[in-house]
Amino acid sequence: YSGDYRLAALALASKQIYANQVEGCVAEAGVYQGDFAKYLNVLFPERKLYLFDTFCGFEPTQVDDKMDNLEQTEQWINRLKDTTIDIVLEKMQYKEQVIIKKGLFPNSGKNINEKFAFVNLDMDIYKPTYEGLLYFWEKMSKGGYMFIHDFDNWDGIRAAVIQFCEKKETSYVCLIDRRTVCIAK
Repeated sequence: YSGDYRLAALALASKQIYANQVEGCVAEAGVYQGDFAKYLNVLFPERKLYLFDTFCGFEPTQVDDKMDNLEQTEQWINRLKDTTIDIVLEKMQYKEQVIIKKGLFPNSGKNINEKFAFVNLDMDIYKPTYEGLLYFWEKMSKGGYMFIHDFDNWDGIRAAVIQFCEKKETSYVCLIDRRTVCIAK
């Protein structure tokens, strides 16, 4: 992981989760082709891995005209359609642990009564990111971590994190990759 700071941070977080015996599943919302999820699968081999995605790109109704940078979003919104569940599953070493939740988030998370030790949010736009923060915060085990990717890339992500932290009276830490922030419970 020496060349990828986000993966190095994930490896350190997983060590802390095991050292502190933090209980719970792991999850990623915004999976795309599974390049980050495969490391979640390897670093947490005995834990359920929930993968939330539409597996067909963004739904335009999710874009928030006030929070998301529309110029950025219009350029990006059609780029994430080149994925399938099969592409993602092919990258998983422990496929039996993977639970695919296809659909729009947070609807795709209904009826999940699990605790989570680690969650990665990589949804690129404000609304699902903010909803993901609220959804997973209530399900996070004490000592768990949430990574939120693209904090410094997308206006909506920054707005979602700041609004969430103010609401929950918590804070975030910027990771060295200059794109990701971490919130610990």
